[in-house]
Order: sequence, then structure tokens, then C-alpha cells
Amino acid sequence: MVWKNQAENLGSTIEDHPIQNIIRSVLSWRTLLPRLTSNEVTEAFLKQGAEAWVLRTN
Repeated sequence: MVWKNQAENLGSTIEDHPIQNIIRSVLSWRTLLPRLTSNEVTEAFLKQGAEAWVLRTN
């Protein structure tokens, strides 16, 4: 399994490599904006002819 090869990443904190972790977080900005990411993924599927159901909470 892949995670066993990268076991040192399981317990990392911002104190381990603060600058590297901040840069990595900024580069993965889509994880900070789930609605935007969801819209982009849905749009990509719709452009390929897929169907989508939109579910929302009340």
C-alpha cells in the first residue's frame, strides 16, 4: 500500500516544515474552496455529456 511508504507524512504538523506546509496549502487551494471545486468538477462532467443531480441541505 502507498500510505505505508509515506508513513512519516501521517503525523506531520505545521511545526515540522512551516514554510513548506504553507506553500503546499496555497498550491492546493481547491481544498479550501469546496463549493468552487464542486462546481468545476460538475462542469467538467457536464461538458463530457454526463448527467448531474444537485443535492442541497435545507
